[in-house]
Amino acid sequence: MAKSLIPLTAIPFIWALSNSMLIPILPEIKKEFSLTSFQTGLILTALSVPAGLLLPIAGYLSDIYGRKPVILFGTVLYGFAGIFIFLTQLFFPSYHLLLVGRVIQGIGAAGTNLLAIAFVADLYQDRKRAEYLGYLETSNSIGKLISPLLGSLAALGGWFITFLVYPLLSLPTAILSLLWLPHKKPDTPPGHLKAYIHKFKELLAGKTIEIAVFLFAAFLTVFLWFGNLFLLSEISAEVIKVGGLWRGILLSVPVVSLALSAYITGKYLTRLNKTSLTALGLICIGISLLLMTFLAKHILIYVASILLGIGVGLVLPTLDNIITSSVPDNHRGLLTTIFGTLRSFGSAFGPPLTGLLLNYNAIVALGTGSVTALLLALIVWRMPKTG
Repeated sequence: MAKSLIPLTAIPFIWALSNSMLIPILPEIKKEFSLTSFQTGLILTALSVPAGLLLPIAGYLSDIYGRKPVILFGTVLYGFAGIFIFLTQLFFPSYHLLLVGRVIQGIGAAGTNLLAIAFVADLYQDRKRAEYLGYLETSNSIGKLISPLLGSLAALGGWFITFLVYPLLSLPTAILSLLWLPHKKPDTPPGHLKAYIHKFKELLAGKTIEIAVFLFAAFLTVFLWFGNLFLLSEISAEVIKVGGLWRGILLSVPVVSLALSAYITGKYLTRLNKTSLTALGLICIGISLLLMTFLAKHILIYVASILLGIGVGLVLPTLDNIITSSVPDNHRGLLTTIFGTLRSFGSAFGPPLTGLLLNYNAIVALGTGSVTALLLALIVWRMPKTG
């Protein structure tokens, strides 16, 4: 494996910590500042919305100036935002300062994970591209796996200490990126913005509907993933009544299945039909949420959530490959980051909207997600097959 893959696979790992690491400590933050479930969910939204809004800009800049400088800036800012949050909460505890820090972190996050995906697509082709993109999603999944435990352990000394993990991981990653990533500009510079957008539209002509469906599938998958991790965290704290480290262990159950599923999917993706695989993943998600509706007040809900992780692990690496292969490298950054915007909005709106649905009950939240995932699976299944 080329050494450039080391920082490129580290970036999705630290990106996974952006929200997943905080989920098990949200009940402590909620108690600290006397927040509602909706306000608590906004702690995740505060990062994801600015990241999602700025991703296309980051993608455009990376298409013009290269991926490396944008990745370096984003990774460093992401880490320094963690230091800002730690210091402000240590000396001036404030929910609003916490949100400010998360917004800054979101600005940095725009230049990280999705550009790493585009970078891999620039450097590798065909089988290697599929395999290495699978590695990135696996790294992201491992980050999701470790992050609940990492967050729970770091929070033993105070929940705000968790935010020091971000600079401790992202700043060394930035150094490795500086040293080992090639500074590769696109072979064909995209030119002025107007011409760039016109060419982008031409490249998508004839497949706009298919791309739109795949982009919505990315949004829905991440929305349901983070929304239901938030739901599982709430259930563990308020229904099953486990705390701290045990909450992190329970939340790692679906993430283990996601990591394994993403790794296997990336390994064998070139042999499989990508459209059918996306539909299958959505079916797994829908069935998992349906099963979870019957177990909303039982610890076995975490067993049912294994299928949710499998479904997400099928969908995301497959969509990575479909999206990055849809346009040439001098427009790949923009399309990949639009894809990332939808993923970011999924993680942004999943927790607070799930929190609102929890005001009714968990069955409403789970049932709504199940029906939506299964309907989208049917639409994807009937689309033209992508080899």
